[in-house]
Formats: sequence, C-alpha cells, structure tokens
Amino acid sequence: MLILEDRGGKWADYSLPGTRIYLSSGELKRSEFENEVAAAIAVQLAHVARRHAVIRLTRDPEIARLDGSVIESVMPVAPPGSGNVSVDFFGPKGIFAFSQENRLDAADMAVDILYRAGFDPRGLILFWTNHVNHLASSPYDSDLLQRLIERSRAAIAQRAVKRVPGREEEDRTAVNEFVSEVRQMVDVLVQSDEEASNWVKQSKTIESLVRIPGDASTRRYYRVQSAGKSYILMRMEPFVQEGMGLPFLVVQKHLYSANVDVPAILDVDPARGFMLLEDLGDITLLRRLQEVCSADVERHLYERVIDSLVNLQVFASPKRKPAEIDSYKLRFDFEKLMWEVNFCIEHFYEGYLKRKLSDEDKRVMVEGFGEICQTLADEPTVFTHRDFHSRNIMVAPAEGDKERLVMIDFQDARLGPAVYDLASLLKDSYYQLEEVQIERLLDYYIARYEAASGEGMDRAHLRKMFDLMSVQRNFKAIGSFASFLMKRGDPGYLKYIGNTFENIRRTLIKYPQYARLREVLFHYYYF
Repeated sequence: MLILEDRGGKWADYSLPGTRIYLSSGELKRSEFENEVAAAIAVQLAHVARRHAVIRLTRDPEIARLDGSVIESVMPVAPPGSGNVSVDFFGPKGIFAFSQENRLDAADMAVDILYRAGFDPRGLILFWTNHVNHLASSPYDSDLLQRLIERSRAAIAQRAVKRVPGREEEDRTAVNEFVSEVRQMVDVLVQSDEEASNWVKQSKTIESLVRIPGDASTRRYYRVQSAGKSYILMRMEPFVQEGMGLPFLVVQKHLYSANVDVPAILDVDPARGFMLLEDLGDITLLRRLQEVCSADVERHLYERVIDSLVNLQVFASPKRKPAEIDSYKLRFDFEKLMWEVNFCIEHFYEGYLKRKLSDEDKRVMVEGFGEICQTLADEPTVFTHRDFHSRNIMVAPAEGDKERLVMIDFQDARLGPAVYDLASLLKDSYYQLEEVQIERLLDYYIARYEAASGEGMDRAHLRKMFDLMSVQRNFKAIGSFASFLMKRGDPGYLKYIGNTFENIRRTLIKYPQYARLREVLFHYYYF
C-alpha cells in the first residue's frame, strides 16, 4: 500500500490489478480510527475482486485504444516525458470512473472483507461519513454518499446473521421458529425458572436455558442455546408504554450508528418485557485484567478502552451527531451532581453507618461538594455513558485476532463533562490503577481526543477537572453501594467501599482548599 499526495485538494484512492493499493494522504489525515483505514483498503480490494477497472478498460472503446503502458503507470496522470500515454484516471472517461452500481457493489463486498479480516465493518459507515463531512475533497457527490451509507448499513445488518448459500429461506424459517419459541418460553418463565427449564425439554429449537449473574439492576439474564449458537435473554418489567422508545433501545441504536461497539439486538417484545441479545460471553474488562502480566499489557488494554470512549464522546455527541433523543435533553448539571452527593449522605452515612451528622459538619459536606459540583457543571458537555467502568465493558471474541471491547449498561446515558466517564474508568471502584499508570493514560486520552475532535486540551485544567470529577463520582458510587443494601438487602457491593474511599482520600489530599471536607468525610467513616 502506498500513500499519495492529493492533487488539487481532491482525494483519490485506487488500485490496479496485480499491483498495490494507493490511498489519499488527505483522506487518511481525516481518518481517526484503524477501522476507517481498513474500510478504505477494503473498498479498493472489492473493486479489484469485482474486476471493475478491468471490465471498464475492456468494454470502453476510448480506454481500450490507449497503450497498455497506461496500466503500468502508478500515477493518476502519467508525468511528462515518462513515455506513457497521459490519461486522467478519474475523469468522466477514466479507468476509475466507476458507475454508481459498481461503487454500491464494492460497498457490499467491502463489508464482507472487513468481517473476514476481523475489523468492525461499521468503520465503513465512518469512512463514508468522513467524505460527507469533507464533500469538497471527496470524489463522490452527496447523493451517492447517502446511498453508499445506506447500502453499507444494509450489508452489515445482513452479514450479522450468517447464512448458508442456497438456504436463505430455510434459515429465515428456522430463525422465525426460534424467535417464536423464545416468546413462548418467556411466558413460562413468568411462572418460574424451573417451569421454563422443563418446557425447554420439549422445544424444537431451544437446546438449553441457564440463568446467569446480572448487574446491579433488577433485570434478569439467561443464556439460551440454539443450533450451536448462544444468545442472551434479558428480562424486565413489560415496557408497552415506552415500546421501542425504551432508553436502552434508543441509546443502543444511537451508539451503534456512531460506530460504538454495543451488543446487537435480535428481538424485542415490550409486552412480555424481554430482549434477545447477542451473547458476548462472560469476560468483563475486570476479569480480563486479572490475566495481565505487566503494566505495559494493562496500559495497552486501557488504551483500547480509551479509544472507544473517545469515539463515543466525539462521534455520539450533539456536535457531530445531532439527534432527537432524550439523552441529549438530560445533563449532569449542578442539581443532578448535588442530588448524587445528597444520595450518598442519606444512604451511606445516615442509612448504612447510622451516623448523626452535626449541622456544622453537614454544612461542610454540602458546601465543599457544592463548590466541586458547580465547577464541574460549568464544563463543556459531551455524550456520557454514565456508568463506564471495568464491569460494564465486555471482552468478546472477534472473527480476527483482536478481542472486541463492547460497552453495556448504557441506558442512562446523558450529557456531561468529558472527564465524567474518564474518571469512572480510571478511578474505578473495582480495580485500582497505579498513579503513574493513570498519568500515562491521561496523556494518551488527551492525544486521542485532540486527534479525533480537532480541539486542543489544557492538560493542567483537565487534570484538575479529572480529580474533582473522581471525588464526586466515587462519592456517588459509595452511595449506590450502600443503597443496594438499604433498599434491596444486597450486601455484595459493600466490599468495594474501602477502595472507593481511598480514591477520594488520595485525591482530596492534593487540594488544601478541601482539607476540611476531607477531614469530615473520613471522621464519620473511620471514627
């Protein structure tokens, strides 16, 4: 593969049969992620595989009369005195002036190439969107780009369910029968898990049903086996009133279209209160971190997660992706941030610890956190996951060598400071990173965010906002852990409170202006 300087500000990718692939330097500079570059290559490989240039060369009389040496030229226009016939490869009569159908055909095949190579095919959507955003440089017009985006999305959706050639109708019938039986099984699940397990024994398509551990919510999860594949059944209260406007469904669609890796949804039934999702396995980022053998391996894994986070913050935020969704109407303003603070005071200090706070000490808490929350509320906002930590990132196998890092539990997304999810990830209640590692990852985040957004960042300011956010975010987490016991009788999260308080202590000790707040918080916790 070679990279060519653009001529006249125009991007032009091309490939010649039996030679190399040539990509536009300007196009690559505007590409933010490796799956975009993979998509550019896949499109050219598709044109070669479909023999579009060769067919055009042999069928067009004017091109066919050109000397064969043109095909040997690696330049879009042969340089003067080179001995080759000078020809504009990309003009109306050029070898690479493919028809609209040729380009749509290449988009279809590019999706398959990306799947086979182990790359996320949604990089192709991002690739076309890059051209939409830089139409003056693109060789495509806006109408064609919209068709390419639509065709690529359709190809991705179709490729998601593997089919055996010649058996499409049979496969479709089997899928419909499976989904029908899942709905029947859910009706039995309402009675009991045992009843549903007995029902599965006489099912034609469902081989097994196993209850699996869930998250901190009241949702229930089951692994369903069928025809050698597994799926996840997520049960909840019926959501007929919300229907397809359920936050999980809306945010999943929003993130998917922004090239964020989220679970695929196979079926939804609001009346029965269930969704059928792709099975991502059982390995969370937290469990995967148990296997790391060095700080370098740990850092590289977190860097990939940060890549996903930057993707979410840049490409799923209103500036790049306008949308009519409720998440854009919600934000971490002062009131919301302080509500979380008061939630912790109520459920942890007064509820779980049963401590009686003096008026003066409570005032110190409220005023100290009030200053922190106001500072954070004044920050510019991006799209936030809201619960972005090591237990809400699944490490799933991919078709290639790379593992997928898939975000889950994103239904409460809203707008907030860029440091909100970053603090949640790097100051995790469940996994403690060394400070030197955090510093390196913050540097990596800044570099990736600046490259993706085109906006500069003040590192000193970001570091302070990150610290303040980690204090508020960890305090909120402690309140949640205590509330699980106080409201649901679940003590399973109390063991994480100690680590979380340490995050707060180590951060506040760096800021003398919050010394009194630190003293009060820990007085009622330790003494």
